Amino acid sequence: MNNSSCGIGSYLNLCASSKTVLLAPGLILNLFVLVSLTSSLCGRWSQIKRNVAAFILGSTLCNLVNLAFWPFTIHWKAHGRWLLGEDLCEVMVKTKQVSGSASFHYVSFISFSVYLTVVCGQGRLVDSGAFLVLQLLLPFVPVLIKEICQWAIEGHVEHLDHNELTCFSYINDQAMMILLLLKLVVFIPLNLYFYIHILFTIFRSAKQMHRSQTDNKKLAKIFSVISLITLTAHIPGGVLSLMEEHTVCQEAVKEFLMDLPLLSSPIVLLCTNKELRTRLLNLLMHKMNMYRSSHSTSGTCSMKTQNEQEETCDSQTSAPEVKASHIRPIQVAVLNKPSHCSQVFDQRTAAYLCASGIGCHGDETC
Repeated sequence: MNNSSCGIGSYLNLCASSKTVLLAPGLILNLFVLVSLTSSLCGRWSQIKRNVAAFILGSTLCNLVNLAFWPFTIHWKAHGRWLLGEDLCEVMVKTKQVSGSASFHYVSFISFSVYLTVVCGQGRLVDSGAFLVLQLLLPFVPVLIKEICQWAIEGHVEHLDHNELTCFSYINDQAMMILLLLKLVVFIPLNLYFYIHILFTIFRSAKQMHRSQTDNKKLAKIFSVISLITLTAHIPGGVLSLMEEHTVCQEAVKEFLMDLPLLSSPIVLLCTNKELRTRLLNLLMHKMNMYRSSHSTSGTCSMKTQNEQEETCDSQTSAPEVKASHIRPIQVAVLNKPSHCSQVFDQRTAAYLCASGIGCHGDETC
C-alpha cells in the first residue's frame, strides 16, 4: 500500500466528510421507500406483489444497516485512529460488503422477475414461495464462498492494521475485487439486457395488437433513466476497485463511489414502482395539507377578538331552526366558501379535518 502521496489523515478527511454529507440524504431516501412500502402493504387495495415487496424491503433494510455503520468511520476521523477493536472492524467491513452486494441484487431481481413474467411467461415460478426464498438467499452465497476460499487457500484477510490502527475495507482484499469484477462484467450487463428485452417484447406485442405506443414510450424513458443511474452509481467505483496500485487516497475515493448505490437504489425503486411513488406523494401532500390547515386555522383564530367570538356564539344560538332536508345543501355551501376550509384535499386529509372539528360538521358530510 503506497502512502507516500496521501496519508491516513487525508483519507479520514475525505472519507468521513463524504459520509457526513451523504448520511442524511441516504437515510431520508431509504426511509421514504420504507414508509411508502409500509403504507402500501397496510392499505386495502395494495397492488405490489409479494416478491417485489420482499425485494424492496430487503434492499432498503440492507441500505439502512450499511448506513448504521457510517458513524464508526466518523468516530475514526474524530480520534485519528481506529479505537473500536479488531472484531468491530471486521463486523463493519463484512456488513458493508454483504449489505452492498445484497442491495444491488435485490434491485436487480425485480427486473429479473418482470423478465420471467413478461418475456418467458413464467409467472407461476415467479410467484412461488420456494423461488422467492432462493432469490432472497442468493446474494449471500458469493460472500460465503469468498470467506471459505480465503480461509482454505490464503487465510483470513485482516482489515485492521495493528501498527497504524486503520480499518480499510478494500485494500489487500483480492477476493472482494473478484466479486466486483463479476458485478461489472456479468450482473450489470445482464440487468441492462433484461430492460432491453422487456421493452422489445412490450413494443412488439403492442404493434401486433395495433395498440398505442404512448405508454410504452414512457416506460422506455423510465428504463433509460434507471439504466443511466445504475451505470453512474456502480461503474466508476467498480473500475477504480480493480486498479492494481492501491493508495490511501484511492481508498477514500473508492469508499465515496461505493457509497453512491445507497442513494441510487431507493431512487431506482421509486422509478420502477408506480404505487411506491403514488404512496410517497400522497403522504407528502397529506403532511403539507395538515401543516397548511393548522397554520391557517391558528392564524384565523389569533385575529379574532373575544367580543367577536361572543357575537359569533350569540348569533349561532339565536339562529332559527332549519329543516333536516336543508342541512346538507347548507353544509356544502359552507364548504364552498372562499375561506381556509375551501381548499381541495384528498380523502385522508378531509377525514383528518373532520376528526379535528375544522371545516365541516356532521357524519354525513365527513
